[in-house]
Amino acid sequence: MRATPGRALTAVLVALFLTLAAGAGPAESASLAGAAPTPPSVTVGGQPVVWDVPPFMTDGLLVVPLKSLAEPLNYTYQWDSTARRTTVKRGAREVSFAPGSRRYISEGEGHFAGTLGKIVDGRLCVSLRFLAQALDVSLTFDAKTGVVDLDPARPYTAVARKPRPGYVAYITIDDGPAPDTPAMLDVLAKYKATATFFLIGGMAKLQPEMVKRIVAEGHALGNHTFHHAHEPKEPDWCLRSVEAYIAELDACDRLIADITGLHPRATRAPGGSWPHLTAAFQKALDERGYVDFMWNVGTLDWAWPRPSPDQMLEEVVVRSWNGSMTKPIILIHDGVSKHTQTVEALPAIIEYLRYAGYTLGTLP
Repeated sequence: MRATPGRALTAVLVALFLTLAAGAGPAESASLAGAAPTPPSVTVGGQPVVWDVPPFMTDGLLVVPLKSLAEPLNYTYQWDSTARRTTVKRGAREVSFAPGSRRYISEGEGHFAGTLGKIVDGRLCVSLRFLAQALDVSLTFDAKTGVVDLDPARPYTAVARKPRPGYVAYITIDDGPAPDTPAMLDVLAKYKATATFFLIGGMAKLQPEMVKRIVAEGHALGNHTFHHAHEPKEPDWCLRSVEAYIAELDACDRLIADITGLHPRATRAPGGSWPHLTAAFQKALDERGYVDFMWNVGTLDWAWPRPSPDQMLEEVVVRSWNGSMTKPIILIHDGVSKHTQTVEALPAIIEYLRYAGYTLGTLP
């Protein structure tokens, strides 16, 4: 029997929703999104939702006006024009979203929200899937009727996404150990995630127990020189010569070995390897068994004033090509200057990476 346009559309929607429910990352779902001109119907407890703004598809996700769902889900809805955030609340549960943000805030912690919050005809629109997750509301799809149903009487059930083969993300943390290192370790432990800490020898000397904790919790160490003299105008600039740079690395290596017994192969030049690590530097590194690892995804958390957690997350999403880059090496900092915003951004960064299908790894 020849398929009718309606049946064909329903088949596309079924495929789209099932792919998203299984946790498809943005790179994989984009092609499906382009094939679905009309979003599926949505009900709350079996009752159709009346939209003040029509739902639409973005990055393979169904995006809906938050206000239209707040009332049927028995949540209050409040827009703060000063903070430019919308908060929905029911009992002790309070969740907020913001336009231009890919995070939602729940219980004081930011989480990945799938898509950027967008104002359409005066209404804030957010991802339905991540809204259901934020509110802990069951989200189901009936393949026969093509209807998505939200059931506030049942909790949200996440479907674990299988990592994509060959897609590995490396979170690298530079300039510590420092005051924000314990908070970053706490976040990593909560998410059962690993990272590579590029240590400054002088900082490690001051906090040997923190170095031991990093290793004990399953993270990798990297060598970030002993003094981190990264400005060419400094008389002791670590990259002023091959000999000076190797001496800095060797001093840091001895210190790390004294504390942990380890000799990390991974190194990173302060300020980055380009354009200073010439062939002569690379030859010397090879001879000493060191491997230089430049980052390819930044967060701009070195800048002052510090970017917001939202801006840091967006940098990671954009610089990793929306999940298309196979091996992003992500740079964040825990150095002596405060990195509170980085700590706040880290949960959503980890959630994004896993949503996009990455396995989290450490550098050798």
